[in-house]
Amino acid sequence: MKNISIQSFGHLLVSDESGTIVAASENVSCFEINSATTLIGTPLQSSIVEIFGEQDQIFEAISEVFSGKTARQVILITLAKVPYYMDLYVQGSLLYIEWEKQTCRHLLTSQMHTEGLLNDLPMDDIMRSLCRSIKSLLEYDRIAVLQITEMGHTRIVAEAKDLELKPMIDVRYSSSFINGEDLSCFQGRAYSYFPALASEQQQLHSQRINIDLSASTLTPIAEKFQFYLQEIGASSAIFFKLSIAGRIWGILAASNSSVRTIDVQKRKLCQLIVQNAANRLESQLREAQFKSMKLLKGAENFYKTALIDSSTLNKALLENLPAIQQTPRAAGVAIYFHGQISSQGLCPSDDTIEKIVQYLSVATGKSIFKDSNFRLRHQGRFEEELNFAGLAALEIAKDNEHYLLWFREETSTKEIKIEENKTLYQQDESISSKYRIIDEAIFDTATAWDGNDLAFMKALDKTINEAVLSRNKEQNRSLEELTLLNNELEMLTSTLSHDLKNPLAIVKMGVQYLRAKEQLTREAQLKWLDTISTGVLDLESLIENTVKIGKERNRIYAKDSVAMSALIKKLANDAKLLYGNPQCKFTFGELHSICGDKGILHQIFMNLIGNAVKYSLKSASPTVSISSCRQLEHVIYIIKDNGIGIPKKDLPQIFKIYRRASNAHEFIGSGIGISLVKRLLESLSGTIQVVSIEGESTEFTLKFPINCP
Repeated sequence: MKNISIQSFGHLLVSDESGTIVAASENVSCFEINSATTLIGTPLQSSIVEIFGEQDQIFEAISEVFSGKTARQVILITLAKVPYYMDLYVQGSLLYIEWEKQTCRHLLTSQMHTEGLLNDLPMDDIMRSLCRSIKSLLEYDRIAVLQITEMGHTRIVAEAKDLELKPMIDVRYSSSFINGEDLSCFQGRAYSYFPALASEQQQLHSQRINIDLSASTLTPIAEKFQFYLQEIGASSAIFFKLSIAGRIWGILAASNSSVRTIDVQKRKLCQLIVQNAANRLESQLREAQFKSMKLLKGAENFYKTALIDSSTLNKALLENLPAIQQTPRAAGVAIYFHGQISSQGLCPSDDTIEKIVQYLSVATGKSIFKDSNFRLRHQGRFEEELNFAGLAALEIAKDNEHYLLWFREETSTKEIKIEENKTLYQQDESISSKYRIIDEAIFDTATAWDGNDLAFMKALDKTINEAVLSRNKEQNRSLEELTLLNNELEMLTSTLSHDLKNPLAIVKMGVQYLRAKEQLTREAQLKWLDTISTGVLDLESLIENTVKIGKERNRIYAKDSVAMSALIKKLANDAKLLYGNPQCKFTFGELHSICGDKGILHQIFMNLIGNAVKYSLKSASPTVSISSCRQLEHVIYIIKDNGIGIPKKDLPQIFKIYRRASNAHEFIGSGIGISLVKRLLESLSGTIQVVSIEGESTEFTLKFPINCP
């Protein structure tokens, strides 16, 4: 038989699934039962009848709870003409039946409407109004709301008390005062009720060791809480949990200096009022969080724009340093950038900041670091006395030589903790000898960095990383554009040096011929002067078109239908003259008009016809054929010669700049012409292909769009 201590104000029976009693509280014996232990192992039904008589509502409630129709049911029964509340619920596989006397028959109408007092209150007043409402309902001498912080500390944030009592508002308790085990106990039930803290407890007799009392009202108070309450003069107490978003946000604690019972009706009403207050607080906290996130998003966009627009990342941070300090409510802020330090507000010396950065980069391994007790934990690492207590840091863009540091000053506070006197306490001594209260001043600690502070730091970290990525993309884009511009400049230079040679050579040749042949007829002189004049015009046209291409490399050219027959035949004659190949025979097919820019078409055909004449110079019977046709949406031009051809291995590279065929070194050239032709064709939305057999022939196929837009 196992005995478990429980409170003595109520009674408890526990039954298993088979309907057999497995546990009974000691004071059940007052109901004409010789001993509670005699009920262990007996059928629940017969024991209920023996204690309460034939009361159908009890068996109906048992059936509903056991079947799962209701999770928990409270009914009002009578026993020897005395009213009792009976509470029935299932925990695990066991049925629990608790009952206690009714101490208050009716609630006043004004008490029933106490809940309405919390309507439409601002967030700061909800907890104070809650305390006043519960005090009015319970008539206890002190009501307090204890908030459990993110750091695990507990602080009294609101209270209502009798005038003669010492105020406890802002009293802070250590993180061990309400620990995880204590919270799990509160989590199991809506409230914990202790009407007589000093009364002797009763025993729950059980034949099983797994009796779970986490949901029972009769669960005794933890020793340390009993000790503390008695030390502050309390004889009765009740605690209600304040749950927000599924987490215990805090505890409403009510205490009274004399023993004062609270009827179940009042407890249930208080439970509703407390939960209503928690719901309203949760709603307002969500609204405040939404506003905070909205402001944070606005700040995030502002910082992102500033970071992108500024010439450097560090400069942008420096320009926005005041806002970066104020948002997380820091007393000071500093930027460390590869040995350079900028700071404002409460900050340590530059040497100390450098040592802090060295510690962070080696010891933490985190992009975001926060510690409200930094001085308490790490003062020994520094020769200089730290003038701040709390530190938060952000590693910027994953660069361990670039940090943002926030500093918070020390906040003077006191903290209450309860410690066990393990060395002095003897097993048979009273509870007052087992524990002691320590009220100590807390030094070297700052206000904790909370969720809003962390959210800002994470948002800033995200914004910085996005800005860095954007800047890198922009830099890469600029580098690509610069490379393209350099290539364009190189192409312009090459184009001028390459394409100007032909008309320039013709002009030079004409001048030399006129000087050498002084006795030329007037007709011959005029012919050569016309040749020179045409060469000069070609020079002007080439220069203008080349410069135009350079200036407007992304330009979509205004296209027009260009008649090609006269232009191609003129270029053929110029090429024979230029390359000293007068025996070269041209055959012309149909030469269709091309939709394009006349200057560009002149350069394209000048290069291809010139190459055909040049590279067929050593043929026994040099021949160049030029013809065109229309196919669907294109005009196709074919230029074929019987010159030296292009080796098969050189064909894949032939359109690249400065790439010449390996068999062309005996001929003057730079490897620019064909690559220029391809580029010019592409500017007209055209294409070029080549087929060649070394030593036999080369054939270029040019494809132009047939229609002008």
